[in-house]
Amino acid sequence: MPFKVVSEREVARWSALHEWIVVDTKARAEPEDLQELAAGCNLMVLPTVPDSFGLDALNLIVRDLRRLKIPDSKYKVLLAIVPPPPNSFGAEARESLPAELLFQTTIPRAVVFQKAVLDGVSVGAVKKDRRAKEVSRLYEELGREIIAHLGSQQ
Repeated sequence: MPFKVVSEREVARWSALHEWIVVDTKARAEPEDLQELAAGCNLMVLPTVPDSFGLDALNLIVRDLRRLKIPDSKYKVLLAIVPPPPNSFGAEARESLPAELLFQTTIPRAVVFQKAVLDGVSVGAVKKDRRAKEVSRLYEELGREIIAHLGSQQ
């Protein structure tokens, strides 16, 4: 999945050239920001670490979204940085959240993310990590889920 990364100031220039735009925001957006984000996007992906801090923050965001009357179809939760077994945080988080709000794909905790940052490349381009292709494949699965979700909204 090749993509272009631009600063917030360059979005207007590049958005006309691309069908899909991904905007990364601060971790805990204010309700006014959530209202604007929801109005300006097709889908908000809420990445969440499956621990008590991550789930507490997620619950606050979902509460704000519901207070603002943002339809559930405008946002979905991505469980990310999920620790491997025998840790059960990922499974417990999945059980505690409404299934319709969750992506099926989860993103594991993996050193390959730090390697990608250090190398200045995408995860799939990391050469010396056996999990690079696996984690990259998971992001492709997530992309297919997002496209399917957006297609079901039309």
